[in-house]
Amino acid sequence: AMHAHLEICPNALIVCPQQCGESMPRKNQSDHLSRFCTETLIDCSNDECKMQIKRKDYLRHMSSECTERIVECPFAAFGCDAQKIKAGQLQQHIDDCQMQHLSKKLDFVTAQQNKTNLKLEAENKELKQKLSD
Repeated sequence: AMHAHLEICPNALIVCPQQCGESMPRKNQSDHLSRFCTETLIDCSNDECKMQIKRKDYLRHMSSECTERIVECPFAAFGCDAQKIKAGQLQQHIDDCQMQHLSKKLDFVTAQQNKTNLKLEAENKELKQKLSD
């Protein structure tokens, strides 16, 4: 009779049926599976991505694997203003915009160089002034 009871007892410890390694009282199994189990498949939250990912892999999928995640163009630092590029479309954007990217990068580098030159000229002038005093 005790064995039969343990088979259904809500407080008996059971091992997760998805082999995540956790144990829990039988009464907590559905809560564990729906909210905590690292092996449970959950939907990607990016609309166009239809993948289901194990909970333990979800953050990696969202941060570096999902082709539907929004990424920044690597040339944004140089003034590329493309918005909402999906990871799966980034290479196409880079291929399509090579000339604009190179042009913006050249403008950026030129501006940096001009700033440096102005600073050096000012320092040079100051030093010449000190020498002639």
